Amino acid sequence: MKIARLLKAKARTTIAIGIAATCGLFPLVATAQSETDLPYEAELANLGHQDAAVRIQALLDIAGYGDEAEAGVPEIITVLADRNNEVRLTAVQALGIIGPVASVASLSLAELLDDPAFIILSSTDNTLEYQSLAVATARTLGYIGPGASAALPALVEGLQTEDEPLKEAIIEALGNIGVGAPVVTKALFDQLRNGSALVSFRAAYALGLLEPVGPKTKAVLKRALEDTRPASRFLPSKAWADGEVREAAAEALFFISDNAKWIVKAAGGRVLDDEKEPPALPWKANLRLNFNVEGRDVRHVLAAILRANGMQAAFRHDVGGRLNFNFRQMPMAGAFNMLLNEYEMTYLYDPDQKLVRVVPLEAVVFPGSKRSPRARPAVAQTAARALAKPAAKPAARPTVVKPKKVAILPKFKPPLKVAKVEEKVTTPVQRTPEPVKPVAAPKVEKAPVVIAKKAPDPVLPATPEPPRAPEPPTAPEPTKKIVIQPSKPAPVAVAPAAPAAPAVTVAPAAESVDEVVDLSEAHRLSFVVQAEGKYYATIDGEEYAVGFPLQSKVGTLMVVGIGSRSVNLEQQTASGAKKFVIKFRRRSKRKKKKS
Repeated sequence: MKIARLLKAKARTTIAIGIAATCGLFPLVATAQSETDLPYEAELANLGHQDAAVRIQALLDIAGYGDEAEAGVPEIITVLADRNNEVRLTAVQALGIIGPVASVASLSLAELLDDPAFIILSSTDNTLEYQSLAVATARTLGYIGPGASAALPALVEGLQTEDEPLKEAIIEALGNIGVGAPVVTKALFDQLRNGSALVSFRAAYALGLLEPVGPKTKAVLKRALEDTRPASRFLPSKAWADGEVREAAAEALFFISDNAKWIVKAAGGRVLDDEKEPPALPWKANLRLNFNVEGRDVRHVLAAILRANGMQAAFRHDVGGRLNFNFRQMPMAGAFNMLLNEYEMTYLYDPDQKLVRVVPLEAVVFPGSKRSPRARPAVAQTAARALAKPAAKPAARPTVVKPKKVAILPKFKPPLKVAKVEEKVTTPVQRTPEPVKPVAAPKVEKAPVVIAKKAPDPVLPATPEPPRAPEPPTAPEPTKKIVIQPSKPAPVAVAPAAPAAPAVTVAPAAESVDEVVDLSEAHRLSFVVQAEGKYYATIDGEEYAVGFPLQSKVGTLMVVGIGSRSVNLEQQTASGAKKFVIKFRRRSKRKKKKS
């Protein structure tokens, strides 16, 4: 997924007002914003404040302006050498929030890829979160995107590290930068073959984002479709992150070409239908969100929403994004659907375990895979607390390694058997169209043909009867009583044509009434919120409920129904009610390149 597209802020929060007022800076902020061209010049001045908390808040405020903060990037670069590690980390993250316009900071950021600095933060649930400056730097380079190509040599060199989280972040950055240089491709090949399951997952996915793509890349990804290694871990939010290497390889093949559909299908995968509504979730009533989110992983918010409603959260490794939003009394179900739409996700639901697995739209899934966060209940909290620190991971999961070894031994053979089965399946696939042909021949299609021949048989004796003298008067008499009275008197040949004409015209008239016109391209349905049992839809930035009028290019439409992902409308005309629908726009992230 091109994470750089997800960096635009939804809303700018202002939780720094309390700090500014406490330090006596509130009048300065108001004056500076009204007298200068840069609305964040007061924050730029605060970057040199002696209080680290003020410098951190200034960085967050500047980053909140997004693309407009481009002129302040040089000032933020100077903060990368701050004496406080938390300030340095915030400066790195601020450059990532600003995004592609911060490309001038690429070389300065590249120098921090081997910086050992880190900070430990405590969260609200009494857990500790480890944050590495080098990992944050690699992610920021990925958020900047192609503009950070100057940092490619440092990123490739950084893959020699033994720090696995850093290695994953570097691989993700290489994919988001998207430059398919030979040195980059070769490095990703090596990580795909020799890396752990998590590293191989990232490498396979990143290969699909590079341009240009060579034939060797396609061949390597095809072989990776046989790699069923599960890549799983607990996130700091205690949510489950999982995926199989073959899933990432399948997604990469789809990034490269749409022709990969048959390759993935032969390997046992299928593409989720993005137009099919996911199953309804058991939401609790009257639960609302009321807090600000600045630069946090959207997965943490989704996991908190699901956990508050008694459900478990699982995310595939290729979903995510940074979130800046101010939730004000928003129903949790509506917030969940809004975030899924904005970040182009959908989900699979297991009602037995109450597990919601969030995946990208049009994701490739392998139905035979079975993963569950309940497989490691004792490790859930310890792994979540010690996630980011590489040395803590083996110590947190000693009991899990043993059963895995027992389970992995037989798993080496099934992939070989599966590969053979898949080769054998290709031959039945060719045989299946052969039996289908004889099945289609004896279908009921021949039966109606026989009936049609029997039907004209009684008509044939009726046709020779009209030349006889007694039969011509009898034929017009019943037609006059039933058909000819509403129509003009006509000969016998016209009588059967009269009833046939209205029968043909009535059928299309009924079909035209039921037609539903899709207006999804003309109007944008952002999200749907459920409050007190009713749905409210945001269309073109305005909120609508059932019974509200909507002005469209086709005229005034009335909202008659709101679903979780669509809005139904009607327009009254002289010929009857015309039906319309507005759905969520499906914006696939795949490149859809033709090979």
